[in-house]
Amino acid sequence: MFKRIARIAAVSVMAVAGVLHVASAPAAAAPYGGYHASCSTVVNPGNEYWYHDQSWSSFLERDDFYFDNGYRITELDVVGHDVTAVWRPGSGAQWVHGHMSIGELELWDDIYYDQGLRMAELDRDGDEFFAVWRPGTGDRFWRTAIPTWTDFVNQDDVLWDQGFRLVDIVIRDDGKIGGLWRSDQGSSGQKWNYGILAAGVDANNESAFQKLNRLRKEAGWELRILKAFNNDAYVVAVWRYRGGAFNQSTANFMNTESMRGWEKACRAGGMRIVTLDVT
Repeated sequence: MFKRIARIAAVSVMAVAGVLHVASAPAAAAPYGGYHASCSTVVNPGNEYWYHDQSWSSFLERDDFYFDNGYRITELDVVGHDVTAVWRPGSGAQWVHGHMSIGELELWDDIYYDQGLRMAELDRDGDEFFAVWRPGTGDRFWRTAIPTWTDFVNQDDVLWDQGFRLVDIVIRDDGKIGGLWRSDQGSSGQKWNYGILAAGVDANNESAFQKLNRLRKEAGWELRILKAFNNDAYVVAVWRYRGGAFNQSTANFMNTESMRGWEKACRAGGMRIVTLDVT
């Protein structure tokens, strides 16, 4: 565990057609394991704090501290009961629950929905669910065991036509997929692809994901969700149309020291973490 100000690792960053690609070593035998993340330019960046390998009780204590100091959770990932989280400046109510059954998740979601809160983060570790609720409007829809990606595509098509946008994706060890959609995410376009090769590079030293992400970025699309699956051989990625000029950095298979250096480079460039997945 560490604080943001304690980062000491260096990282190599190169600009390629407006997208920053970070050179990082794999966390385990390539290509499996580590941090998969992206950061983007924000108008008023403020501070950013992130911690990894926390117990649930330590995480809650830290969240209480940051909440009282005007920070809110923007990313939450739980693997093997180890919690990774990101806090950025925010306001308004926030509720966090973990180690929930599906019934408890449904119960808390209904309670907070009636209070004007909407689920903002959703994760699953084994048979337990973890979620964050923040102020929101409109409706929400979530499922936790969609059997195939074809079914997921069909579900997204139905919800897209009703004005919903993807907010989070959870991929189970057995291959089933969870998704969180909300109707208060604006009307800007959304593109997403699954089964993108995350490892290996072409003649331009880009993986299939890096190439697709670069092309999307050049066309004004910002990466919002990035999740690895099938032993990190593939990723699913969601982009929302942003337009205008903005920087973006993406990196896969980072070990902890590389993640520290990458995040430090993001902050130095006026960027903050947008999506984070730990495998």
